[in-house]
Amino acid sequence: MEGTRHSCQQQNNITIEHYYHFNIFNVVIDFQLVELNSRFKEETMELLVLSEALNPMNGFKSFKIDSICTLAKKFYPKDFVEDELNALKRQLEHYKFDVFRQPQF
Repeated sequence: MEGTRHSCQQQNNITIEHYYHFNIFNVVIDFQLVELNSRFKEETMELLVLSEALNPMNGFKSFKIDSICTLAKKFYPKDFVEDELNALKRQLEHYKFDVFRQPQF
């Protein structure tokens, strides 16, 4: 019968880099992700994502009319009635048409 025991002198193939990467680093990252996911409510994350549509960086590259309208409707319902939401959408479409034709944007 062949033995399956390892010799005391046999070297382990796991490097220090491998150990820290998989046993330490990945465990810490997983822990941090769990903490972040439990700390911020889904509604808060949605608010942040929708607010990104208002970011003027990179020439308003993230400007999205539907996201701005959803932001107004869902998070500011007392500030906008249905007619105002429709007017907001039209105004944003005009804004996009006018501003994006300007070379400085």
